[in-house]
Amino acid sequence: MKLAQAASYHSNTPFDAWNGTQWVLAAVSGSLQAYDRFITDRSFGLKKRILTIGGAAALPANYEAVRGLDGTIFLITSETPDYEVGLVQMHSYQLLQADHTAVVYRTDDTKNSVGVPISQAEVNVGTFFCDIERYRTESSREFDDSFSTIFNITLALSTGALINNDTRITVGSDRFEVREKSEMLRSLNVVAVRQ
Repeated sequence: MKLAQAASYHSNTPFDAWNGTQWVLAAVSGSLQAYDRFITDRSFGLKKRILTIGGAAALPANYEAVRGLDGTIFLITSETPDYEVGLVQMHSYQLLQADHTAVVYRTDDTKNSVGVPISQAEVNVGTFFCDIERYRTESSREFDDSFSTIFNITLALSTGALINNDTRITVGSDRFEVREKSEMLRSLNVVAVRQ
């Protein structure tokens, strides 16, 4: 009970929540903390935060992001319930600052009467909050002695069904070709090369 009281006492900052289609204003009250683990990747303290919410009720699974009072948007990347004496007393969420929006395109084929593709068109699937960071370099598949810069794009988990190897993602003025994707708890990590 002490954990629940302490968590509830400090959970007094209102946050809006994105449910995939719109912002739910003041959907939750919590406490935002800096993520200061030194054993994680290089962006730990720059983009990651911990949101703690007192009580047994968790954020609904369709909430993909939260927005603070200053307008900063964070993707929800993981959730951990905290127990005391076998009962959930608090929920902790790892957040990743989403400074960008990604426009996702899929390629649709137009086929003739016998099923042979005759033209392709890109269709805008949607715009989503994302984080992007440079990941590594990789040898080009098309040209010898040429390298591509590989990026890691983090999106909400709900975008997983929309993204495959035929998907293109535009972030700002940069355009990316998807190489692979992987689901990580409540987020989707996409490895992509800039075109």
